[in-house]
Amino acid sequence: GLRGPAAGNRTIEGDLRALCGDPRVLAHFETIVGVIMEGFSRYEQVRRFELVPDEFSQELGELTPTLKLKRRVDPGAEAVARLFEHLAKMD
Repeated sequence: GLRGPAAGNRTIEGDLRALCGDPRVLAHFETIVGVIMEGFSRYEQVRRFELVPDEFSQELGELTPTLKLKRRVDPGAEAVARLFEHLAKMD
């Protein structure tokens, strides 16, 4: 579960996949990102993001031994596709 301000200081139960889609959790991270982005110009700011439940790993070949993301790997392909679908609908 998740505990803290996103849960109204109560525990939100669920697996990581469910928590990543919970509106309260998303709102909490939107607030955090918004505060961090205050010092950036509009064109530099993160406008949309998606929480993903899976961690990148060396075992799955997504990270190098120095924990850098490998360029040839597309670990968030589904999430990125959803973000681009959203942009296409805006046009």
